[in-house]
Amino acid sequence: MSRWIDLIRQFLLPAISLLEYHTVAAIEIWTVLSCLPIEARFTLYGEWKDSMYRRIPALTVRKAEAERDVKNVLRRLSTDNVKKLGKTLAKIAHTNPAIIFAIVLNQVQSYDNLIVPVVEAARYLCEFGYDVMTFSLLDALSSGKTKTKEDGTSTAMWLQGTLSAFAGLVN
Repeated sequence: MSRWIDLIRQFLLPAISLLEYHTVAAIEIWTVLSCLPIEARFTLYGEWKDSMYRRIPALTVRKAEAERDVKNVLRRLSTDNVKKLGKTLAKIAHTNPAIIFAIVLNQVQSYDNLIVPVVEAARYLCEFGYDVMTFSLLDALSSGKTKTKEDGTSTAMWLQGTLSAFAGLVN
């Protein structure tokens, strides 16, 4: 099992990040990843998101391109154009989901009017995208942000209003 995990860590995840909008590759990598236990997958996603993009220079460039593309889509995303832009968002997320969902969840926490369009856009994701989105959601929930307001008695708005509503709707 450790050889497969090393193969995925060193070759498959960096390779899929270099592809541009490749749905079939995402489906095929999910075929391999789905055989691993959830702990191993989420560990790989965390390494992919945090250290791989810094370690490999070509991935740094691809990360910047993916961030630019997703921010451009999120700026224009609304309930009126969710079908068209949802497909675009899913295409971007197929090859760089760890980066994309970190940005998407950050935007959802800031702008609660994005919750419904992002949930509708998530319909176009493949299973790999949903798995990475689950990881990203858990990562956002376990971040170092304070979970209570300054008074210490009630839940913080980012957790109470936006992220919990998004998590409830995305199932």
